[in-house]
Amino acid sequence: MSLGAIPVSKGADVLIIHNLPENAGFNMKINLAFSLMKALLCQAKKEAVDQQMYGFICDVFSFLDDDIPLREITTIACAKAGKILPVQFSPIATARQTQFPDACRLLFCHSGVTNEQNADFAHITHRHRESVIRGLQILNEKYQKKDIKIDHIRDLLPKRLHLDTDGFYELIRLVPEHLTDAHFLNQTGGTSSNGNDQTKTVAQLIPARNILVYMIGEYARCRELIVRLNMSDTEGAGRLLRISHDGERVAVRKNGRLEKFRLHYTDELLTDLQKIAAQNPESVPVYEQSGSVQTSSPEIDELVDLLHSINGVLGAHIWGYGAAGGALALVEKNVVDVCIERLENEYYKPRGFEKMVFGSRPVSGCGGIHFSAVELQAIEN
Repeated sequence: MSLGAIPVSKGADVLIIHNLPENAGFNMKINLAFSLMKALLCQAKKEAVDQQMYGFICDVFSFLDDDIPLREITTIACAKAGKILPVQFSPIATARQTQFPDACRLLFCHSGVTNEQNADFAHITHRHRESVIRGLQILNEKYQKKDIKIDHIRDLLPKRLHLDTDGFYELIRLVPEHLTDAHFLNQTGGTSSNGNDQTKTVAQLIPARNILVYMIGEYARCRELIVRLNMSDTEGAGRLLRISHDGERVAVRKNGRLEKFRLHYTDELLTDLQKIAAQNPESVPVYEQSGSVQTSSPEIDELVDLLHSINGVLGAHIWGYGAAGGALALVEKNVVDVCIERLENEYYKPRGFEKMVFGSRPVSGCGGIHFSAVELQAIEN
């Protein structure tokens, strides 16, 4: 089907992926692009939800008898509109506003494993979403300011709240460090039949404040990324990727050993940030706060850290919203081959993983594509 024949109008944002040399996109097969488009269209029509995306793509490729590994399908399936790192919140809108520097390339590197293997991942993600919603509700209840309503993450931007940066950090302190079942269910914890405290549930272990700081930090980083790229400040753009990954990190190597990574936005930390912001707000902007959701994996963290050790890598972070098992890196174009060689020798071969790395330069433009009912029926047939 010729894309030129498709009417362009208001509709769902759709990611187009193809492998034409003059417009490399994400260097993937064209039939995958159309499969993904169909999945996105079904989702836009409320006929498919996030959890069904992976199964849908697998079914398509099973029917096509294609040889693309399932883990790669998982990665691309997660790259639906609104979920594409490093611009999660509105990738199409961001791409329209961004001039990508010709001196750089993007490297997509698969870790060799996938968080889809974690049976708890979907449940944890769902609880995180609940935590954000409840956190916003708490702020609405406690932040008594006329004509200010906090319904979405974007509403937490200091300018929207008419707050200075130090006032923002004071506001975040209103959200509990952890949410318990009482916050979700309006019930207090009980005791078991043997008199001991009941076992803590997942809800009681959720660091609500960390998650909320991560979300607003990511939103602010998306906006700042546009500014940095349009200024050709590639080092600044890379730093944003590094900060973003720290928000999802679960492990860090210290003294040759892999250790758990922990970051907590305690009252003390927020008080310190508030004091610094009162003196010099530009030194602690919201976009530099990583927060912490811990949706990465040790393998992805090792992959990201290896990338950061290579001269010419400006920044890297998890790729695929925590479920795809990969890393995205912003690199100087003259070190692409060096990166691939280092990754093969120091990451893939020692672990017995198949090398899955490909480079890309983002397309110069993109837009929404809307299929009529007739065209959609033709695709389905």
